[in-house]
Amino acid sequence: MHRDLSSNNIMLTNKLVAKIGDLGVAKVVRADSTKTRSKLTTAPGTLHFMPPEALDEVDPVYGTPIDVFSFAGIALHLFSEEWPTPSAAKIRDPATSELVALSEAGRRQKYLDKMTGEAAAELKQLIKNCLDDDPIKRPSMGEVKEKLLESPPLVEALQTKQYHLKWDKCSDLPKAMYDVSVAVDGNSVYFSAGSAPENETKNNVYCYDISTDQWNTLSPPGHCRGVLCMVDNKLSIFGGCIAYGTLSKVSTYDRDINSWSQTYPAMINERLLPGVAVYGDHVMVMGGEDESDRCLDNIEMMNWQQKSPWKEVSTKLPVRMWNIKPTLSGEHLLIVGYSTATGRNKGSYQIPVSTVTSVEELELSDQAAIQWKQLSPAPYYKTATVPYSNPPLIIGGSDVKGVPTSDISLYDTSKDSWIKVDSLTSAGVHVGVATINNNTIIVIGSTSGGDNVATNLTASSLPTVEIGHIVRN
Repeated sequence: MHRDLSSNNIMLTNKLVAKIGDLGVAKVVRADSTKTRSKLTTAPGTLHFMPPEALDEVDPVYGTPIDVFSFAGIALHLFSEEWPTPSAAKIRDPATSELVALSEAGRRQKYLDKMTGEAAAELKQLIKNCLDDDPIKRPSMGEVKEKLLESPPLVEALQTKQYHLKWDKCSDLPKAMYDVSVAVDGNSVYFSAGSAPENETKNNVYCYDISTDQWNTLSPPGHCRGVLCMVDNKLSIFGGCIAYGTLSKVSTYDRDINSWSQTYPAMINERLLPGVAVYGDHVMVMGGEDESDRCLDNIEMMNWQQKSPWKEVSTKLPVRMWNIKPTLSGEHLLIVGYSTATGRNKGSYQIPVSTVTSVEELELSDQAAIQWKQLSPAPYYKTATVPYSNPPLIIGGSDVKGVPTSDISLYDTSKDSWIKVDSLTSAGVHVGVATINNNTIIVIGSTSGGDNVATNLTASSLPTVEIGHIVRN
């Protein structure tokens, strides 16, 4: 256990090989004690790289996770090219009106935001895990090493045509469902049903533990057909409906007590199955259906760190749409496929995400110039976009007759066209997909009986779950 890992203690040889120095305060630990903590003196390391448990002047109890936390600080220094000074800012808890501290990852959000692109997105999640306030939940350095030595990023690997996705079947869903909303937090995969044969299924949020292949059901969130998203490393659910109408509320899950609360303010508009995306310290909610079953085209935004009221931005969606799953693709906000008041659509659009989040600060003349770029339509209806894929990668869907496909297609930016690069194990429509890590995705639920007849959707809903890993051909 080094106890003083920082950028200052990493040296380079004349062949540019990195070496760790300054072992003066290091402590020898057993190889099998990666999670063992001991009562020690306050850690003598550099403040910016130290975790909270090592800075406790009264009862400093810590172990090897201290070095994992410090590694994250070094990585942030490397990628941001700035000394990773943690913010001392506090946010006001709307429930108690008290000022509370940000999480350790939240205190370093400005440096995390400087990491962009698909490969960076995976490394960013690893760094967030290493910055976990709870040392027990941080990965070991051995696990960090494994992550860093894994195969190339998903899209990059598929582009080379030297890799393919190897699919492993997981335990079936507790209930059949489709149009699944998915959010990932480490080994925990949360999901809720946009549609399902059993109405009760749409009221629940489920959690799949990748490490144990086990399912459990969270306490009821009070949202039916809401949209899940991780905000500040916490699971939140946006909009949806209940028996008497559409919702505008946002609920956040506390896993320690298995309950939901309204940590963030309610949205301006009531929205059923809107699109939700997070960029830096902003949450964007767009489209969806309102109380009158009218498709929306507006976008509203909230600063999640400040928990400020939602603001409607002047940028609109290219058309009124709902049941959309926008994602960040490089520096763009991307939408592939959606539903309108008249039916489904294969349209694909993108816009620089920075123009959406900063549009309230632009002059009116500049706002008018902001336009969505229309890409070549997706090859199938009701396809699913892999989050953060750049170029975009889409999975499954159906043709104009409702016949499902197993195709996995990648957008070719030079030709403005979609190219098949791989396949699912079986054809599926309304697939839920999430990124587990740099080169692994999880596919949850689907239907196999077509896309244009409600009875087909209900009868052919599938409870299947598969994890795809990139492997060499």
